[in-house]
Amino acid sequence: MSDYDFGFKFGEGTMKEKTVTHQQFEYFSRRVRYWVKYFGLLDWTIYIIKEDLDCPAEIRYNDYSRSATFVLAKYRDDQTRKDLEHSALHEVIHLALALLDIAAKTRFDVSSDEFHKIVESTACRFTTVVSNLSKPQRSRG
Repeated sequence: MSDYDFGFKFGEGTMKEKTVTHQQFEYFSRRVRYWVKYFGLLDWTIYIIKEDLDCPAEIRYNDYSRSATFVLAKYRDDQTRKDLEHSALHEVIHLALALLDIAAKTRFDVSSDEFHKIVESTACRFTTVVSNLSKPQRSRG
């Protein structure tokens, strides 16, 4: 099966008080599209939605249709622009690693949980590196 679903939960979920604002969702969407273009992932069809999640954001992708859905947590209105930027970059890096993830899971005898931990660790490291590289450098002197 080529659909990879990280953390998707069926059902209604729990109602919480405050939802992500339109401005937060639009900012997250713009940053996802920016990073998709930055990494040259233009051969993927991108969807961006809000859902009830236990984490700030996640990605679901299908390698056959070359489609990816970025999901922003619906009930986390406390996310700052920095948080949204980090989440967008992190999830796009997961997309950049998607084909490696798919190939490794189908080719090697490794558990899904074990490989997810490896991919997550790699995505976290790349997120930090790219985030630091994209910050304006202050001159020292």
